[in-house]
Amino acid sequence: MLADAFQTYIFFEIEDLEENRLFTIGTSPSISMGDKSLGYVQPDRSLTDVSAIGANKLRGKIAMEPLKEDKAEIDLEIKELIEIVKSKTGELGTEKTGQKSVQGNWSFTVPIEKQEIIKKEIGFDTVMEGHPITFDTLIIAPTVTFLMYNHMVNEDHRDNVFLFNALKTEKQTYELENSSAYPNESNIGREWHSQYTAFKTMYYNIQDSFNLNLAIIQEQIPVDQEFSIDPHKAFPQTYEFLGTKLVVNKSEEEKKLLFEINYNDNRIFEQLDIELYFQSGISRSYYETAGVYVNERGEVQNQETLNDIGGKDKIRFYPTEIEFHLENEEPILPTGFKIHTYQVTKFLDEQVHLELKKK
Repeated sequence: MLADAFQTYIFFEIEDLEENRLFTIGTSPSISMGDKSLGYVQPDRSLTDVSAIGANKLRGKIAMEPLKEDKAEIDLEIKELIEIVKSKTGELGTEKTGQKSVQGNWSFTVPIEKQEIIKKEIGFDTVMEGHPITFDTLIIAPTVTFLMYNHMVNEDHRDNVFLFNALKTEKQTYELENSSAYPNESNIGREWHSQYTAFKTMYYNIQDSFNLNLAIIQEQIPVDQEFSIDPHKAFPQTYEFLGTKLVVNKSEEEKKLLFEINYNDNRIFEQLDIELYFQSGISRSYYETAGVYVNERGEVQNQETLNDIGGKDKIRFYPTEIEFHLENEEPILPTGFKIHTYQVTKFLDEQVHLELKKK
């Protein structure tokens, strides 16, 4: 058990004493403290936070909301276990078991004591892939390590996304932590945005210096390009953006305006930030209803086989269909649209050395 100001973890180990099977906790364990039911994040259905120990033993964790009390006893009641299997590549999943489960009644009383968090100042300014970044603070808790940093937004005040995927010391690598917790210290300004990345905890082995690995940047490129739509001409109407064909169509029956965006090997943009103009107003509310997943080599991928979109698999997503829902428009009379920005994803392996300041 681990508890801090961000979250509470209950770790579990399940061993099949009869056969070589692996089980994880079902979807609805009961967690309470006295007569109070506690909120929690269900045992991870993606199974990224469980690990098989041999052929019949599995370890995992339940992530809960942070406790208000410094000390507490939590009652845990489990009524279902779900069987999981290993694929040929070693991945854990439930698909091949058909959700086979075991019913029962397992009850535990778990004592928990909340521990203090530690804040270490970094205060290091640098430029990564042309982007000014200030690494501010390392917040170290028993359940997670938060790296706080500030980055400058572009001239159109669009926010780029940085994925730092590892903190590396001479002896250990702290990978990303799959956590819903967040520090209450991020803010958004007009020129600088404060952000954070969650890593595995280094609470019990704090390092004074480490290398930070930058794996991905998703850049928002401002263009602010406008296009006219003639609502009185026949649809579809065709346009071109950065060498790629865009087709605009409408469905009066379904109250939709549809954008079809061609994908080919020469397409240089991914997502678009589009603003739609029509006679009675504007709309920036739309849905990406279809798209293409492409790996780093330019090969189109099957979405069902992807394990880590944007991460280890180095996958880019190119939307090919966008829908604007215009239920309140009668009739639908679009007059134009504006592309504010487009997204480009860069896969990198860039490192920066950081040191914690000594008091």
